[in-house]
Amino acid sequence: MARGITKKNNLTQHDIAKSINVSRQYYGMIENGDRTPSVTIAQKLGTLLKFDWTIFFEYKSYKM
Repeated sequence: MARGITKKNNLTQHDIAKSINVSRQYYGMIENGDRTPSVTIAQKLGTLLKFDWTIFFEYKSYKM
């Protein structure tokens, strides 16, 4: 989900992680769907990348 938005905005994982004050590795896990961000981080991402941050909490896929 976030990967497409990241590329559209011409930002690297490092750029975004630095802007929202998380590690690049943690942002990568969010981008890949391995982690769900906190509400605060989701809001920061939504503001930075101009999308509705609640999308992170609408659908949850569980890995088995």
